[in-house]
Order: sequence, then structure tokens, then C-alpha cells
Amino acid sequence: MDAKILLKLLEDQADPAKVPAMEAYMKNKFSFLGVQKPILKKIEREFFKPFIKDPIDWTFVEECWQQPYREFQYIAMDYLDKKKKELRPEDFPKLKKLAQTKSWWDSIDQLDRIIGEITFYYPETKNIMRQWSLDEDFWLRRIAIDHQLMRKELTDINLLAEVICNNFGQTEFFIFVRQVSIYKNQELDSGVQYARMETCDESIGSLEPFALRRSTLDCNAGADLE
Repeated sequence: MDAKILLKLLEDQADPAKVPAMEAYMKNKFSFLGVQKPILKKIEREFFKPFIKDPIDWTFVEECWQQPYREFQYIAMDYLDKKKKELRPEDFPKLKKLAQTKSWWDSIDQLDRIIGEITFYYPETKNIMRQWSLDEDFWLRRIAIDHQLMRKELTDINLLAEVICNNFGQTEFFIFVRQVSIYKNQELDSGVQYARMETCDESIGSLEPFALRRSTLDCNAGADLE
């Protein structure tokens, strides 16, 4: 797969008028071409089609990550998401490098589910999530907390409790927000018992102000990303 060809496809569909709002939504941390998500999905669907049955093209992923435009990182993650059942434990170093490069909530919150696919099919890799939950890099801690999202009754509650408890006392906003939402909303009301989480009950109250603070943020600018 050729990132240069992809750049031309994106440039042909870019709307420069959308760039200011898209960049503002990401706190001006990244540059954008101005390709909105529906158009991006259509481009990548056609672009991936001839290659989707080939082995994972890590060179392409890395080239996308090196590109200055955020749309390329979205495409790389969408590609990995389509290939996630082919991922193996030995791919963790590559995924960790992605997570720690050009890190922001938008990339982390997609990478966590891709990484979660490995931990689900290769339970021995859960120890990596335990390690990440204590890492000095708070984005790795966020992945450790989030990687079981959407598992519902298949959630490993012991692991979830451990990685959340490992992060009590953290002052990083992005960690506080995830702890509250995961603890209270990780499909635990769908039959998964709360009992295993009781060890964290005394601390969860300290997270409430951060959850409320997050709900007050104005995310209206994100409409242009969709």
C-alpha cells in the first residue's frame, strides 16, 4: 500500500474550510487536510479493498503515523481494526510505539480496542495491561483501563478492578474521567456482578467531580470531524 497515492486521494476530497474547526477540536495538536469522517471511510474502503486479505502491512501503518495530517493516523487505525483478528502478542511493541507517538484521546481510544482484541484471544498478555496500568505514561494507563470496553459479560472483572485501583490517586484528567465512566458504565449492569469491585468503593467518590467537569466541556466543534 502506497501512502503517497493515499495522500493524493485525500487531497482530492479535502475541504480546507473544515480545517480550522477540526484542528480546534483536537486543541490544535495536529494538522488536518479537511477530510470528514464519512468521506474518509469511503476513501479507505476502496483503498484497502485490493490488500485486505494480505498480511498486515506494518510499513504502511508506520508511514501513515509519520504523516503530518491526522487523517492518516485515523486510516492506519481503521486498517488495524479491520486486521485485528490477525494481531498476535508479538505485535505489542509496534502497538505500544503507536500509542506513545502522536498520542491524544482520539488515537488512544481506538487503539485500546485493537489492543483489547489481543488480550481477549491471548490471555497471557493481560499481564502487559497490568504493567501498563502502572506505567509513567498516562496514555498507556488509559489503554489498560479501557481495553475491555464493550465486553459486557465477558469482562474480566478482576483485571478491571486491578487496573482501576492501580490508578486511584492519579491527578491526570484523562485517567480520572475514564475510571469513573468505566467503573460505573462498563456494562456492569448487564449481569456482571459489582461484588468484585467493592475494594474500590471507598475511592470512587473522589472521581465524581472530574466526571462532572468532563460533562461540561464544549465538544460542539467535533461535528466537523463527523
